[in-house]
Amino acid sequence: MKIADRIILNLFFLYVFMLPFENIQEVAWGIDTPYRAYRILALFIGFLIITTRKIRVIKFYKNDLKLLWVYLFGLLPSAIAWADNRLLAEYFWLTSLQYFIVLWILLLIKNLPFEIRHAYTCMNLYGIGVLINCLFMIYNFIFTDIGRQSGWMDNANFAAFANNIAFAYFFYLFYIKEGSMLSISRILLLIASFITLIGLFVTGSRSSLISLSMSILIIIFYKANFRKALLNLAMMLFPVFIFFQFVDFNKFITKAPLWDRLISLNNSEDPRRVLWTQGLEAFKDTYFIGLGIEQFKNPENYRKYVHKSENVSAANQDGLVLHNDYLTVLFEFGILSFIMFIGFYYGLYNRLKIQIQINPKLFVFLVCFINMVLFSMFDSSFQSHSMWFVYIILGIVAYMVPVPKQNLDFNK
Repeated sequence: MKIADRIILNLFFLYVFMLPFENIQEVAWGIDTPYRAYRILALFIGFLIITTRKIRVIKFYKNDLKLLWVYLFGLLPSAIAWADNRLLAEYFWLTSLQYFIVLWILLLIKNLPFEIRHAYTCMNLYGIGVLINCLFMIYNFIFTDIGRQSGWMDNANFAAFANNIAFAYFFYLFYIKEGSMLSISRILLLIASFITLIGLFVTGSRSSLISLSMSILIIIFYKANFRKALLNLAMMLFPVFIFFQFVDFNKFITKAPLWDRLISLNNSEDPRRVLWTQGLEAFKDTYFIGLGIEQFKNPENYRKYVHKSENVSAANQDGLVLHNDYLTVLFEFGILSFIMFIGFYYGLYNRLKIQIQINPKLFVFLVCFINMVLFSMFDSSFQSHSMWFVYIILGIVAYMVPVPKQNLDFNK
């Protein structure tokens, strides 16, 4: 690898590690600014890639370009909303800027000569960052605030998504790792899995339980070995048992934001259902063209469609996103963008499936993919850098030269 590429790759590793600390400037120092370090670093990395090689050798993957078309097609309903004087320009431009940055890094970073070990390095660094943020969230929950926690991330749902991906990664490595059940590496992976699980509870994200549970089931029943499954599950439950020897179970459950928000659903309508149904009504009123980029939470649209709802949780808000990435693209960006978005996921899945057939040990990335697909059904993380980081890593694995099983020592 060239020196310039090695420098850029290390900068990308730094960018990945910084993602779980996306809002640290405001949380730690009270600086509320869009000029965040990881965003500037993403732009700088792309600039370095362009300037260190000839323009004609820069390549883009066809599947990745579908995400560019998602935005370009989304400009049509946005232009119509602007012509009808119902486009809130501030929301449109902020989202457009964020989309440019994540698309910039996604399209350009794959011009580096990535190897599978680099993908694992990225996952390790991201997982360590998530672990640190988990510890910070747990500390805040215990000592400062028993409400929903996000730590150094933008909001609790983004933190929950990061925890889900980190948990799936750590738990898979723990579960399939060969060797002694009590090896240091297995114990460390088990502790990491446990911390991310507790961190998930303090984020209060109900929907994350679906993708989390599915990840656990897929990992356990993948090439199922009954004896190994029992041993691993027993080992996994051990730290839970120890934890509740020092922490009152009933007190923890009743105080945990996740449990509290699950209980709150009894005899009440989930606000997401209101957002989805009213979003559909708004979409219909545009003659199925689309509301425009980031326009569902436009106060004018929100008052018109959501404030009339009897669901207090949704109606009392000034503006909420749709809490569904697929519906966000469909209702705001339009049908053509939605087709491109689904096409991107479908193309990614097919390529991952091919790679896993060549090297089954890459199955962990398919687990992350499924986790992401399910999580996106219940939350809006489409412009989150963490979501696009997963797009990048899965794309790197999916489109790199196939790595035969014997050439990858997974236990390192």
